[in-house]
Amino acid sequence: RILRIICDSEATLDICPAQLMQLHRAAAALLTTCPDLPEDDGVPAIEWVGPLRLVWTQPPTIVDTLPQAGKIFRGRPSPGDRIHKLNGKLIQGMTRREVLDGLKAGGIEIEGGGVRGRFRAAAALLLAEPGPGAQADWLGPVKLGWQTKPPRVMHAKPEALLYFPEPLGQGDQLVAVDGQPTGHLDRRGVLKLLLGPGDILTFSVPEYDSSDSADMELSRMAEPECEWVGKFRLLWSKPPTVVDMVP
Repeated sequence: RILRIICDSEATLDICPAQLMQLHRAAAALLTTCPDLPEDDGVPAIEWVGPLRLVWTQPPTIVDTLPQAGKIFRGRPSPGDRIHKLNGKLIQGMTRREVLDGLKAGGIEIEGGGVRGRFRAAAALLLAEPGPGAQADWLGPVKLGWQTKPPRVMHAKPEALLYFPEPLGQGDQLVAVDGQPTGHLDRRGVLKLLLGPGDILTFSVPEYDSSDSADMELSRMAEPECEWVGKFRLLWSKPPTVVDMVP
């Protein structure tokens, strides 16, 4: 009888994959068991909603996924991607409760977050970690050191060239996020700034006085240099040592 209905039907059939049903059920369960999540010092919470781990930025950002998420969408979402629409409607400005309510039964659309999204997702996970934090952290393809204000680039993977108009060099500074300066902020302050909704990261080459330049030149002469060769970052010791690589 079901096959006959399908054959005779001229309408579009609404087929909901089991993985999408898992997302619907997870959203409904969260609304029942945990309708509200408090923020910690202005930092939005992170939680699993079915196969998606979300940080409740505006709009919500994906920070991790389970493999079955790839069966809901055309390809598995990446950290930094954002929920764009629910039931065909933009979700910018929606509260967590409104998003979960829309996820209970509706369709979901994801948009790529680019390198800014990867910075946002990494910042959310770092803020969720207990303790004072490390002296340097990877945010997407860039490793930032927190010993200075503004923070300085320690390493940049080759893929960073896909996102920034100029190559990032060791020592370049992250001077602003979405137009807001970072020179007065500590590690936590910069990470919180990276959770914002904008898409602009501003890096600059720091200015050194002559004594700084001389010290840097002596340092370069005393220590072997590093550079990327394909997917490997090599330290030109004898023999060369792999110090980093692209997954």
